[in-house]
Amino acid sequence: MKFTYGNIEYKICFQHQTTGGNRHTYCRILVLPERSILVEDDAYCHTIDNFSRAIGRRLSLIRALRSLPKDFRRVAWMCYLHRFVPATN
Repeated sequence: MKFTYGNIEYKICFQHQTTGGNRHTYCRILVLPERSILVEDDAYCHTIDNFSRAIGRRLSLIRALRSLPKDFRRVAWMCYLHRFVPATN
């Protein structure tokens, strides 16, 4: 998911991993075009809980955005929440 903030393009990336029975989701926000990592964070699923990719994405995005300015967070959330809306001409 790409979005622009302050004339700079960013990309939100998610990665789901299972290591030793533990499942977690990573969220990275990259600065484009050089793809350098602006911020990253993760969400772990407890072994007794049911793993949900959607919940993992949401929690890891919340944690990744918490140190960034409010305006940036708002634009990133709008991008994430509208990721399935098709573009219209």
